Amino acid sequence: MSIDILIGLPGSGKTTLAKELRSKNHGIIVSKDTIRYEMMGIEFDKSLEGEVDRIFNAMLSSVLWGSIDNVIIDNTNLTVSIRARLIEKANAARRDIIAHVMDIDQYTAWERKKSSGSIMSREDFDILVSIYEPVTKREKFTKVIHHDGQN
Repeated sequence: MSIDILIGLPGSGKTTLAKELRSKNHGIIVSKDTIRYEMMGIEFDKSLEGEVDRIFNAMLSSVLWGSIDNVIIDNTNLTVSIRARLIEKANAARRDIIAHVMDIDQYTAWERKKSSGSIMSREDFDILVSIYEPVTKREKFTKVIHHDGQN
């Protein structure tokens, strides 16, 4: 039983990788983007992020403690503190914790994000770039896999 935590900027290939992992490992994807798009019909609205977080955490708890063996978290997961909360939940559910780090430069990620039809502003993208904290050994992932993001 594992939890795959995808880490990377918007446009870095996380969702493509999540779908590949789901297909390969018969897992379930838990994603704030899916909550926003499918449940709320939006790409992003800061005023709704509290509700998105609440739904995401409820979904994650449900699948971690349910009968799903492989859980894939398809969010940016850019900071140590965000990842620490996910690691804590995974540890409590006795899951292996695999970090998938999308190694792609910010310029390519931005171009991909824009070419996807996203309405994200360059300013918002740059904020995400500025808060990114690289994965360290202290985070205690079971395994760290680096991907070139060239999906």
